[in-house]
Amino acid sequence: ITVSIGAGEGNGDIIAVEYTPHERTDVLRGENRNRKLTNVNIVDRFYKVGTWDGRAQTFNLPRSKSKGYAILIQQTGQRQIISANNL
Repeated sequence: ITVSIGAGEGNGDIIAVEYTPHERTDVLRGENRNRKLTNVNIVDRFYKVGTWDGRAQTFNLPRSKSKGYAILIQQTGQRQIISANNL
């Protein structure tokens, strides 16, 4: 998957979030025992892809048939999310 980030103001870390869009789980105990629950957008892992310094850039992520990706730009210093996109 090719990801392009446009030019802008600011700087930060580029974070890839890999997630499972939906998954059914069997409940074995408790008040929901013997039911199936649907869980959505389960984060499997997240990791730093690179650093954004305001310049446009492109990078690649591995393709996955069963996983989704979100890309975050997390501001240097205060760590606020300054951009997010779901792929």
